[in-house]
Amino acid sequence: MASLKRIWTMSLACGALLLCGQAAAQIAPGPGDNGPTDITGDSADRYEDKHLTVYHGDVEVVQNGARLLCDTLYIYSYGPGEGPDAQKAAKPAPAKPAAGGAAEDNTTGSIKQLVAEGHVFYVTQNETVRGDRGVYDAEPDTITLTGGVVAVQGKNVVRGDKMIMDRKTGHTTMISNVSGRNKPGRVRGVFYNDNQNSQGQNAQGGQGQNAPAPAKKP
Repeated sequence: MASLKRIWTMSLACGALLLCGQAAAQIAPGPGDNGPTDITGDSADRYEDKHLTVYHGDVEVVQNGARLLCDTLYIYSYGPGEGPDAQKAAKPAPAKPAAGGAAEDNTTGSIKQLVAEGHVFYVTQNETVRGDRGVYDAEPDTITLTGGVVAVQGKNVVRGDKMIMDRKTGHTTMISNVSGRNKPGRVRGVFYNDNQNSQGQNAQGGQGQNAPAPAKKP
């Protein structure tokens, strides 16, 4: 399989552009995330039997200044007795009464997976990442973008078919389906030094000329 793909693996320390992998943790739920998550869309459906909530139509997710834009967002939650909180709940501990007087159930409601589909943009003050599909998996705590992925920070640009961000290690991998020298479609990165990048940001109002335009303005 590895011979069929051109894989370029990069540490966050090796390219400032890939700091977007670290910043993405602001949207995906986790112990390091603070602040409320605001989700809006044209409509929403809840499927209790599947532990699934679906937002439709120009979906926007905002948390701590980070924005996730997509056409459709699927939110899968853990069922009763599932997820990382299930083991904690299984340990003997005093039950905390909920507002109605009943014991609070900590084994349900936590996010298992987020799936963003269609014109996916992840935007922060300094970075923009786009793709056709984005998936956050609570286990093993990774974020994966696929479909013409373009990551931009200032004038720096990296392109590929798939980007995988490991939140635990801070490691980001960009993958292409093409291999072989001089073949179009391989993973490509264009980086500028700090002075060049700063000049580009000032000229472009904070974003590089190659930055993809978000689906809608902030």
